[in-house]
Amino acid sequence: MNKKTSPILTVLIPVYNAAKTVADTIDSILSIKKPNLTELIIVNDGSTDDSLEAINKYKNHDNVVIIDKQNGGHGSTVNIALEVAKGKYFRILDSDDLFNVKKLDEFIEYLQDSDSDIIFSDYIEKNTNNTKIIPWSTQSKKSHVFDQLIKGSAGVMLPFVTIKTELIKDIRLTENAYYDDQEYDFWCLLRPKTASYFNEPIYIYNVGNEGQSISAQNMTKHSKEHETICLNLIELLKKNENKLSSIRKEQLKNRIIGLCFLQYEIIIKNKKSRKEFLEFDKKLKKYPEFYHDKGVAGKRMLIHRLTRGMLIR
Repeated sequence: MNKKTSPILTVLIPVYNAAKTVADTIDSILSIKKPNLTELIIVNDGSTDDSLEAINKYKNHDNVVIIDKQNGGHGSTVNIALEVAKGKYFRILDSDDLFNVKKLDEFIEYLQDSDSDIIFSDYIEKNTNNTKIIPWSTQSKKSHVFDQLIKGSAGVMLPFVTIKTELIKDIRLTENAYYDDQEYDFWCLLRPKTASYFNEPIYIYNVGNEGQSISAQNMTKHSKEHETICLNLIELLKKNENKLSSIRKEQLKNRIIGLCFLQYEIIIKNKKSRKEFLEFDKKLKKYPEFYHDKGVAGKRMLIHRLTRGMLIR
């Protein structure tokens, strides 16, 4: 990268055992017309396959930074990337996903002219049977204060979000845990004051790949980590509640309610564990606002609580 040119966009690619897909992910960024306007940070998170070899093929690119470290989970790659990121804006691209090459140049130009704290864009959801655009908003929107723009939108979620690097430089996500992206979304919801909407799909999200954190198998395997993130988000909300407007608070509460309900579902349906049900139920009971919310405590859940999980089979 030309030392005189500050990158407009820093892109983090966290890599763990992604030797089969990571080259395509990297190429979806490097193929743009002005790669010098981007900084690409690739963090190999202790892969045990040939990921590092695949990544090192790009080490001579001026705008590529390669970091090889011991495994610490997705959150650790975000933490280390933010320490060195130099771009005006920052976003994450998972190593089994892609950027939409057809729109990326236009998006970089948009970022050059923007001074919004956060930029929302659409994404493409792709699987073997179907490809569809997931719009961030169904309305045509221009730049607004954050709270005005977010009304009636899909909210803050990693594939939608590009944020000013300076706003999240100091955050630290939970390491050695799946689902830390929920914490990332929290900070992207908390800190921006201004926002704008680039209503074109930038991110291509490949759904159904083996090993994805949202698969039933991994949700079961990593249920304790999911629990940790649920409870962390509640604590983050409590500590920052006075900084949140009503609409941001509502969006965050709805997110937490959904995650808490999902945690119960994992334990009851997938793990069929009365012990884990009682443990999580006891922990969540410390937060009555969520414990008693109808989105969490439906009729079936109340029965499990009344019977102390005896019906879980």
